Amino acid sequence: REGRELWLLTVGPDPDQVRPAIWIDGNMHAGELAGSSVALAIAEEALALHLSPLDPDPLPGAVRRAAQQVLFHVLPRMSPDGAEAVLDTGRFVRSVPRDERPDRNRPRWVAADVDGDGEALAMRQLDPTGEWVAHPEHPDVMVARTVEDEGPFYKVYPEGHVEHWDGHTIPDADFLGDNHPDLNRNFPWEWRGEHGQQGAGSHPGSEPEAAAVIEQAARRPNLFAWLNLHTFGGVLIRPPGNQPDGEMNQRDLAFYRQVEHWAEELTGYPMVSGYDEFLYRPNEVVRGALAEWAYAER
Repeated sequence: REGRELWLLTVGPDPDQVRPAIWIDGNMHAGELAGSSVALAIAEEALALHLSPLDPDPLPGAVRRAAQQVLFHVLPRMSPDGAEAVLDTGRFVRSVPRDERPDRNRPRWVAADVDGDGEALAMRQLDPTGEWVAHPEHPDVMVARTVEDEGPFYKVYPEGHVEHWDGHTIPDADFLGDNHPDLNRNFPWEWRGEHGQQGAGSHPGSEPEAAAVIEQAARRPNLFAWLNLHTFGGVLIRPPGNQPDGEMNQRDLAFYRQVEHWAEELTGYPMVSGYDEFLYRPNEVVRGALAEWAYAER
């Protein structure tokens, strides 16, 4: 909405020829800038498939020939507005630097670089009701308070200031407090409104970045694989995110098991189920995620 374009690279000869295609995107969360670099590196590797192979060629001939037949669609930066906000200010932005909630004028934390060190991290304040204490050996590290602790106790807030302060209310820390929509909660599959999913947006595809991805993917029914790049978790998350493995399509599960073997061998990262092994809270399904929509609809 700030006028920046989303660049989609297509790598492969005869791009109008209908054939299997893979989609790679990165940086849908504003601070996860490395996703853009990795997506571009994949685009470089895809280009190299069509150039003279190295000697010796790291790819088996059959693998190279198969990969040469695939189209690669690469979206390096899904949230250009968010990425620019992070790079310009150093503050935390979840996905996009905007907020259209009806109650956005209530007191809330806005992340900012208060001490001028180029980063917006966290602040602590002495408070007898605080949930945190200083680590006994590393006083700059906060650890959760226990019943045995004598204090002093602290509240921990985002580095920044309280916008719309009413003179007495210090709001709880909320990592989405000053930038509400989360693009990874804005896709149509099993979408829930704000009452059921924080960061969902006003409706599926309400954010132009998500809507653009939906539109472009819908034009490409030949997509057979999707890689959505993040920098959090240290794992490869696979579908389904809404049911245990025992209830998913078992042919799909067998396929993912094979991909899991290759992925762990090549990257060192474990692959985990988005439901059985990667929920933020037990039995609380993440709604409106891109990967779930891609798996179910594409």
